[in-house]
Amino acid sequence: MGRIGDPALRALAETWTPVVFEVLDELGKRTWPPLKERPSLLSKPNLIARYSLEGPAQRGDEIAWALSHTSRPSTFDDQGKLTKGERHYWLVYLRTGEPLTFRVESKTTLDGIPANQQALQNALKQAKDPVTETFYGNKGPLRHR
Repeated sequence: MGRIGDPALRALAETWTPVVFEVLDELGKRTWPPLKERPSLLSKPNLIARYSLEGPAQRGDEIAWALSHTSRPSTFDDQGKLTKGERHYWLVYLRTGEPLTFRVESKTTLDGIPANQQALQNALKQAKDPVTETFYGNKGPLRHR
């Protein structure tokens, strides 16, 4: 919550972050199922999440969260040049005012979504395909804006 200066927005972020993270986490698990890594033959496998959740972050009078998956990391090549990475992501914004509404950015943008968990889940199902972008560095989609 360190990136939210407005106390009213911070209170909203504290209320809505668990709800938004639960919905985004479900979507992330469905879209990019975790990998199982077995450290040794007889040990229990470890689950490795293939996506990351970011947020909340203040964007004007909105609060933003992101679900992203890096399909190709940005790395240094043999000559020391930084190569482009590729990631896929969904952004969720909570707009303040009366009434509170969500906006979902994917390949298509859905706006005016009522501020409740079921409506957000339905909107993310509608916004099937994430945004695909190339990037340099290792920051997530909220930090590159």
